Amino acid sequence: MNINRSPSMIAKKARTILRANHVDSQYVRIVAGQKSIMLSGLIRRSDGEDMSYEAMEKVLQDLLKLGRVHSQLENWDLNGSVRKISDIAD
Repeated sequence: MNINRSPSMIAKKARTILRANHVDSQYVRIVAGQKSIMLSGLIRRSDGEDMSYEAMEKVLQDLLKLGRVHSQLENWDLNGSVRKISDIAD
């Protein structure tokens, strides 16, 4: 197994991407495989504010460079596209 594609390295890179995009990663659980990433929890900016659609699109595009992205987030759906959960319920 390539060490750069190990689940622990993918998770570390995903957390780095979240921090680079000003996401407070303490509320996000990351489970990684060699070709996929699962995010659960809550996505918030590091200043406590909600993320914008544009910022979340950037986060998703950056994460997709690591592999498939699946999410079970409380406030965003990143399964295939970016959708805010409150918008889905409306």
